[in-house]
Amino acid sequence: FFASDERIKAVRQMIMAPTPEKRKEALDLLLPYQRSDFEGIFRAMD
Repeated sequence: FFASDERIKAVRQMIMAPTPEKRKEALDLLLPYQRSDFEGIFRAMD
């Protein structure tokens, strides 16, 4: 999961977010990574 510096940075931003708005911003950064990961999982299962 933590294959790139960008992912690690986004996860840290989400964990350390001082406000719900900042947490949402970090989650928005993580969403494309999660989608890609799950697409790969579903392709492997098919």
